[in-house]
Amino acid sequence: MKTQTTSQTEYMLWDDIRKKYPDRFVLLENPIYETEYPSPYIHKAIFRYKHRSPNKVAKKAAELKLPYGTTLYTGGPLTEKEHLFIL
Repeated sequence: MKTQTTSQTEYMLWDDIRKKYPDRFVLLENPIYETEYPSPYIHKAIFRYKHRSPNKVAKKAAELKLPYGTTLYTGGPLTEKEHLFIL
């Protein structure tokens, strides 16, 4: 099994991710949260994938099998097809 290593240069600030990929769902690996505990806000992470469809991002996450990852929306209005409800 191949082990992945990550360097600090692979990390992107959340604000930069939001600017680079507006109105998209993004898959992020190894998220690092703000230093004030318990903060729900991401400071930086390793960008892995983006798409308008949350379902496609979820499929990519399952395919990549990241040990630590999260999916977030970068902001902006959503269309009816882009809404994702979890009950």
